[in-house]
Amino acid sequence: MFTTGTTSLDVGTYTFDVNKTGNPGTFDFANTILNFTTSTNQGIDLDMNGGTVTIKQNGSVYELTFNCTGVDGKSVTGYFKGSLQYYDNSSLMKSAKVKKQRKW
Repeated sequence: MFTTGTTSLDVGTYTFDVNKTGNPGTFDFANTILNFTTSTNQGIDLDMNGGTVTIKQNGSVYELTFNCTGVDGKSVTGYFKGSLQYYDNSSLMKSAKVKKQRKW
């Protein structure tokens, strides 16, 4: 998710950006894992290709409401409330494109 802040997310609605511009108020990667089994470390990894995420904040507690569309065309909705961890990937945006890596 791309924001104007340097250490926090802006409150508001973020929209999936298929053009991957990195503009504030957008995100260009999201996925979900369905039917994950911890004993086998297996599940269905589904990338998103559209949707929105709405952010609310009260102090250090954030509320995120997801309404996205998977590459299979199905709707994926969700909700999270809690503190967030911040990662600054701005140096990656300026360098070579990074391939997705997933560890199960």
